[in-house]
Amino acid sequence: MQTENSAKAKLERIAQQLRIVKATDFSYPDCEIAIEQLLGSINKTKGKIDNLESRSPQLREALLREVNSVAIHTTQILGIIVRSSSTRNAFEFYNPFLTICKKALDENCKLILSSEWDYTPFTFPQNLEELPNFVIIGLPASESDNTLVFPVAGHELGHSIWSKEGLQTKFQPDLYRRVLEVFVENRSKLDELFPEVANADLNADMFAQHLISISVSQALSYCMELYCDFVGLCIFGESFLRAFEYLIAPTLSGQRSNRYPENKNRAKIISETANKIGISIEGYDSNFKSDTQGKNKRENFLQDMADLGTNRTIDELFEVAKNHLAGRNIQSPNDQEVQKIKSSFERGIPYSAEAGLGSLVSAAWTYVENSKGSVNANLGREHQELVNDLVLKSAEIAEYAEYMR
Repeated sequence: MQTENSAKAKLERIAQQLRIVKATDFSYPDCEIAIEQLLGSINKTKGKIDNLESRSPQLREALLREVNSVAIHTTQILGIIVRSSSTRNAFEFYNPFLTICKKALDENCKLILSSEWDYTPFTFPQNLEELPNFVIIGLPASESDNTLVFPVAGHELGHSIWSKEGLQTKFQPDLYRRVLEVFVENRSKLDELFPEVANADLNADMFAQHLISISVSQALSYCMELYCDFVGLCIFGESFLRAFEYLIAPTLSGQRSNRYPENKNRAKIISETANKIGISIEGYDSNFKSDTQGKNKRENFLQDMADLGTNRTIDELFEVAKNHLAGRNIQSPNDQEVQKIKSSFERGIPYSAEAGLGSLVSAAWTYVENSKGSVNANLGREHQELVNDLVLKSAEIAEYAEYMR
């Protein structure tokens, strides 16, 4: 049986690892601050299990579950912190992106960028009880030194903005109304697949309301992902589309998920939205493959209703994302600046003036895409390293120029 001593021993071993990692030299102080806060969380949990044997069986079990939860969670975050010091990471992007995070969220925002053994980028969007002010982003370890894919970090930042601004609460009423509209418009199909609600009042019938709530929940998830795509698009411009295509196209799993917009339609939405801000990549969505739906026609119908409701919310999602960033003085890449940077890269030299992160990576992508048509272009590993070096050196120059202002 788990005892107070064994539970505390488990927590102490994790605390010991935290102290060992804290002695590591980190490039940026936020990692040390995170470790201190995690140690505080461990000590707080230890205090909760004092006199454990004197508690009721139900409370004792609940506290032991909490110990295990804290152990799992803290170990996971500690692993992210350790990998944030990996030389695979583009450290030169840390401060410029932290500046963007602070503008987008608030000055108290802290950032951990890590390389992860997971090909899908992920984030903890400022929702950790132990680290409430932290944005934690993991990029694929195989790509974390590839500056060309960094724009997907903009999408991950979008999750923190979505959470902090309470956008789920903001969008839910209108999304419910739009999903209800498409249920009404597709009533004959609804009644065919769900005879339980045939001729029922969709506003009053409990089962009908349950079905609508499923589609609304899915649509909220789709809207969140698209909102985050729009944040990445507004911050990084064309380079976000290129990075998204590089990582995702033609598809990752091919099986439709309830959490994400349908793959090909998502690419089409991003591309069409990009056209609104003057970014056009011909045939962009043709590089993506449609996700396959499951065999359950009822579930597929509910997904379709979620898609239709989401499609009627796209313009509003983009406007909210664009206005939030513009209101925080976060500028989209400047076309003239991008061309100037690209000209420097073509000469094999870093850009010598202050430039935004989005413009630097967009220029790098434009340079690489143009190079594909060159007979003498070497697009192997050596060429990729040259592009990375040019971008990273340019980021250092831009950071120094901003510091000297």
